[in-house]
Amino acid sequence: MHGILVTGGKTPKGEIVLPAEPDRFLIAADSGLDFVYERKWKPNLIIGDMDSVSDRKLLDHYGDVETEIHPREKDCTDTELGLQRLWDIGAEKTTIIGGGGGRLDHLLGIYSLFERSRYPKTWLTDKEIVECTEDVVEFSVNPGTLVSIFPVGNEVCRMKSEGLRWKLDTLEWNRGDSGISNESVAEKCRVEVLSGRLLIIRGLPSRILVR
Repeated sequence: MHGILVTGGKTPKGEIVLPAEPDRFLIAADSGLDFVYERKWKPNLIIGDMDSVSDRKLLDHYGDVETEIHPREKDCTDTELGLQRLWDIGAEKTTIIGGGGGRLDHLLGIYSLFERSRYPKTWLTDKEIVECTEDVVEFSVNPGTLVSIFPVGNEVCRMKSEGLRWKLDTLEWNRGDSGISNESVAEKCRVEVLSGRLLIIRGLPSRILVR
């Protein structure tokens, strides 16, 4: 099952193709419900303190959907609550939609999720697609597309690449290192992680297939 969490913040403008039911579980967290409503999606669960949703009457529109209302004063963010629920139901992959722009602390809060032992697979902001991997990521892009790469987690990162102007082969990155503004020189790029974990960030395509 692919768990999809739509959260607050800026969201993608282009087409998003979700996995077919029942191979997905869709959660709307707080003002992520606005985006779900605009896209005419039906969530499987609504969660959060609902302090930033545009109109709480949206909850009435989804009256048949399971809803968890949490107090505003809590130890976890609405995004964390949603992710935990996805993992509780056994989601093998998790994608976050939203969380772009806005407050820096919120942005860093989502980034910090990828540092943990259990982390999301993909994050779609309003401008970027962020993929987290300990294995291989392959993607198609126009030559000249900027690709930035960050090590996350505590292990030293070793990797190799194809299709990037500055190859990652032989590099060793520790936490705090980065490879900002690398560039694709081919229509297909490949990054293979030999040890550790990487975040790979590139521009958001106009059509996104969540898989």
